[in-house]
Amino acid sequence: MMDFLTTPFVFELGEFIISVSIFNLIFKFILPVLGMILGYALLMMAVRKILSLAKAKEEIANRVSKWARLALKLALFLGIVGSLGSVLGISAYRYINNFLHFLNKPFFDTGDTSISVVTIILVIPIFYGASWSGKLVQNLLEKNIFPEITTLDEARKVSMGNFARFATLSLVLLFMLSMIGIDLTALGVVFGALGIGVGFGLQDMVANFFAGIMILFMRQIKINDRILVNDVEGNVTDIKLMSTTVTTLRNEYIIIPNSQIINQVMHNYSYHNRQVVVVNKVGVHYETDLEQALAVMKGIGEDNEWHVKGTVVKSFIRSFDDSGITLELWVTVDDVVHRAPAYAWTNLELWKRFKAAGIEMPYPQMDVHIKER
Repeated sequence: MMDFLTTPFVFELGEFIISVSIFNLIFKFILPVLGMILGYALLMMAVRKILSLAKAKEEIANRVSKWARLALKLALFLGIVGSLGSVLGISAYRYINNFLHFLNKPFFDTGDTSISVVTIILVIPIFYGASWSGKLVQNLLEKNIFPEITTLDEARKVSMGNFARFATLSLVLLFMLSMIGIDLTALGVVFGALGIGVGFGLQDMVANFFAGIMILFMRQIKINDRILVNDVEGNVTDIKLMSTTVTTLRNEYIIIPNSQIINQVMHNYSYHNRQVVVVNKVGVHYETDLEQALAVMKGIGEDNEWHVKGTVVKSFIRSFDDSGITLELWVTVDDVVHRAPAYAWTNLELWKRFKAAGIEMPYPQMDVHIKER
């Protein structure tokens, strides 16, 4: 029986002669292939379990699963080819090792830095893996840790999450680059030399980067703050290391470089609280009873539905102009987002109540007197 299992069967395929025994077929091909298939299934289950525990977004989880599946399928294919070659008497592993040795042979070697084809190929997944690690840490903090901390507001949570993502990305990137044989000291010298040449071209980028760090830690602006910078007014919807995204009142998405927020005058209407004073100007005729007009204006301010109860409504004379007298009404509204509707409502009420009270609003006019000789 044992002789039957070990006796080779000889096949002639043209010029090729293949010798295969049942023993070799079972122990060198069938069992190794079954083991590799089982290993493939177990590794894919492990990847899905890790992604489930990390609570990664569906898009990121699908992308990671796709690349992991492709890598494992490639390894499975090479293993099957190697096992088949071993059974047929072809030393496939030796050729694979020679090929891998060729790819791993350094073509640039200086000091502790050794760069080969494999090194260059590995740089791409390293950058991707570092970026994915940063997003993974941020998601873990935002979904599992930050909700348990009640002393942190939403803006601080976003800032800490962004910083954790950047720090993780940097640490993983530096660690993995050192693992594949790139000397970070030499890399720093190279970047330093390049920085001298391109420093002027990248100075805006560097300024935006450090301005982003200052914004995240100094918290000059936060998510959902209403700001005005460079004549752009809107709500802050996202803060990144290089730029800040603002959604304007017209629902336009404006991306502002962080250096402009740091270096220029910026209005933050919700820095301490979201209450703002709405100022309405109106002109009246010189024959107007000013005390009556000011009383009507004050009543309008107190009737404003967005007026903060308990705050003083101010109405006063602003200036004496060529066509009439300018009056102002100051009303404190509860939220900066109500400033525009409160301003529009007040203007309409001024028109209605002045008209009902017989208070005339002047318009620019010019009287021409012809002198006869």
